[in-house]
Amino acid sequence: DFTMGLKKMNKNEIITTPIGEIPCYKLELKITGFWGTFLPKTYFWYSVEAPHYLVKYKGEEGAPGSPEITIELTGYRK
Repeated sequence: DFTMGLKKMNKNEIITTPIGEIPCYKLELKITGFWGTFLPKTYFWYSVEAPHYLVKYKGEEGAPGSPEITIELTGYRK
């Protein structure tokens, strides 16, 4: 068994996308404890403005050991 931790990073970031600059909360997801020292962290950027939508993802593409990818928002409709 292992536990995971999710924390909001101290500073918000502005993410530049094809639809403009979006102020975002940056969240870090990681496995805590011993195994966390060996496994990479995953990052999510969510819009500060409600509804809080995913703007950017940076982490592994799949199972542990897979390539790291970055996915960014290219459009949004309310």
